[in-house]
Amino acid sequence: MARKQVRSNIAWSTVDRIVVHGKDLPGEILGHLNLGDMAFLELTGRTPTARESKLFNAMVVTLVEHGITPNALATRLTYLGAPESLQTNPVFLISGRRAIKGWYSGLSIDSEDTLAFSVLTGVRSMNEVYPLERAADAYERMMSGKARFRVVIQTGA
Repeated sequence: MARKQVRSNIAWSTVDRIVVHGKDLPGEILGHLNLGDMAFLELTGRTPTARESKLFNAMVVTLVEHGITPNALATRLTYLGAPESLQTNPVFLISGRRAIKGWYSGLSIDSEDTLAFSVLTGVRSMNEVYPLERAADAYERMMSGKARFRVVIQTGA
């Protein structure tokens, strides 16, 4: 019985060959690409440049450490989307946990690499901006689950 060739837009194989995004799996990928570069190839269909590789791998390491949670992503995008805004959960301040801490994405170089990658790739946060006078409305929208994007309270002009 002849083996059937498997083919997709991402990869194809025959009895003696496996090709992923136009690259020979054993000859051009295994032992040549690190995990981050392979993920980049899968996402974009091409291998990253040296600069893209460094930044993408830094971003992946950050995600592995913190997971892909709304708070982790919002923290990474605060500077890009609304650097003038103060980001905190008011419940923590009211309930007696009165500490506001800085950026929690690891070493400062990790933050720098993540922000540089965001700038390089055009990543920008999407915000619903409310003036300080409407903070209660912003909080209500966020808590209702109806906010389509990140709710940000603008504290100054």
